[in-house]
Amino acid sequence: MSEVEELDPKRLIDIVKQITNKTAIDAVLLRRIASTLFFSLCNYWMIKSFKLYNKRYTNPSRASKNQDNFPHSEFIEEMTEKGFDEEIRELYLYRVLADHYALNPTYVTLITSAKGKKLEEKVYVELNHEKLKELINFALAILSFLEKYWYLRHSKRVKLGRYRSEPLVMKHKLIHFSVNK
Repeated sequence: MSEVEELDPKRLIDIVKQITNKTAIDAVLLRRIASTLFFSLCNYWMIKSFKLYNKRYTNPSRASKNQDNFPHSEFIEEMTEKGFDEEIRELYLYRVLADHYALNPTYVTLITSAKGKKLEEKVYVELNHEKLKELINFALAILSFLEKYWYLRHSKRVKLGRYRSEPLVMKHKLIHFSVNK
C-alpha cells in the first residue's frame, strides 16, 4: 500500500458515518470525530502535496531539499482558493472547539485578512449530533475534490480551472485562523 493510500481518509469517514447513523454520541466522541475529520483531510492533502512536489524535481540534489512540513494553514488556504470556503471554515471552527475549548456551545474567534486588514469575528459554535452529520458531508465534499483534483493535476493534458462552477465565497479571503479565548 502506498503512503497516499495509507492516509486516504475515505474508510475513516465511512466508519464515522456508520457510527453517527446508528448510535447516540457522547461529548467526547463528538469532539474527537470533529477534530479527526479536519486532520485526516489535512494529512491526506499533505502527503499528496509532498508526492506532487517530489515528482517535479527528479534531480537528486533538488529533491533532497524537499520539505516534509505542511502547516494546516496552507491546507486551509488552498481549500479556500478552490472554492471550499464554507466547508473548510466549518470543519476548522469545530476542530478548534473540539481541541481548544472546554464549553460547548461557545464562541470561537475567527481571524481573517482582507486587503491587508486583520478582521476578527466571534462565531457561535455548538457541536451536536446534527452538526456532526453536516461536518461529515463537508468532509466528503472536500475528499471528493482532493481525489479528482490531484488526478487532474497529474494529467498534463487537462487544464485546471476552478473545481466548482459557482464557488462559495466568504466576505473576506481566509488567510489565517486563530484561537482567542
